[in-house]
Amino acid sequence: REELLGKAGTAVMITFMKGAHAGANAVSGDFSLESKGFLVEDGKIVRAVEEITVAGNFFQMLKDITAVANDLKVNVEDGASCCGAPTVLVSGLAIAGA
Repeated sequence: REELLGKAGTAVMITFMKGAHAGANAVSGDFSLESKGFLVEDGKIVRAVEEITVAGNFFQMLKDITAVANDLKVNVEDGASCCGAPTVLVSGLAIAGA
């Protein structure tokens, strides 16, 4: 993850997104989701950001992955389902808000 932060320059590290059931189109791939995370400048975390909106297209986002870290983390949501992913560096997403 640290190596990816160094490559990112000025970026936003997204740590949480919500509303995929309402803010994503499964056919077109377009999404606009409430998110939170951290502002990154010169490879270092500067401050937390909350109540931001991240928008883009899922299929294009897959094409815009520039690096993947070796830090897979899986979260068990409710004892019956889980979700996980490594840290991924992506270019081209629109970010609005604080």
